[in-house]
Amino acid sequence: MSVRNKKIEERECLEKVMKVGLKERGETKRILQLLVGDDIGRFNEERPDFIKRRIAKSKHERDTIIGIEHFRVDHLSVLKQNGDIESSGIVFEKR
Repeated sequence: MSVRNKKIEERECLEKVMKVGLKERGETKRILQLLVGDDIGRFNEERPDFIKRRIAKSKHERDTIIGIEHFRVDHLSVLKQNGDIESSGIVFEKR
């Protein structure tokens, strides 16, 4: 998968989470409301994947900048010899 396609999939995933999460109540909605804002563009947009800037809506709030790193949660993982954890689920998914 190209870097461009990967970025498009990550953006679509974030948008789905935002759409569903903002319909929720409580802590989920509160957290996702922090992500409603303008994208901050950068020269190298790889890490974090997205940076959002939320402008304060009242004098009791502050402007907020949040970095979002997209990652895969995978229950099919193995511990490598160097101590890192590696996902093996993607191998099965591609097959």
